Amino acid sequence: MQRQAPHRRILFFSLLALALLACVTFLDFPLGRCSWFFVKGVLGPAGDATPPLAGDCVITTERPSDALLHSLDEETQRLGLVFEKTLSCKLPPGSGRALLPERDPRWLPSYVCCTWQYRRHVVVEPPARVPGAEPGVFVAYMCLVPRWKYAKQIGGKCDHRFEAWK
Repeated sequence: MQRQAPHRRILFFSLLALALLACVTFLDFPLGRCSWFFVKGVLGPAGDATPPLAGDCVITTERPSDALLHSLDEETQRLGLVFEKTLSCKLPPGSGRALLPERDPRWLPSYVCCTWQYRRHVVVEPPARVPGAEPGVFVAYMCLVPRWKYAKQIGGKCDHRFEAWK
């Protein structure tokens, strides 16, 4: 009896695992008409998303307070998100909100306080006023939803709630 080469065995088991993963994915998530949206969103690159900030919100590179960053870190971890970058801008006195999701209907409010989502991108704001935070400065985290969590979130529902993301 001749023994198979190790690289053939690895290739065989890799293909078997990939086929099993594809079967589980497509059986677990009723795709219907949105299969391309689902596959592109889960397997494709996250791309770049620009949150709808107010026009008078001037981007700044100043470091926010440690308490504010700690609050955002805790919120990001609690939600199971992956940190991407920090958003920070200064607002002139008397101006309104910095984040204006109504300007871009693709940014949907989350069921969780103080978060807005566009595909895998999530903007996380501090859930409450943080002591020591500088007034007039907007700080938030731009995060990504992990692929598997995103797949479970949109699986079979992309024709309804997520219509704006197509």
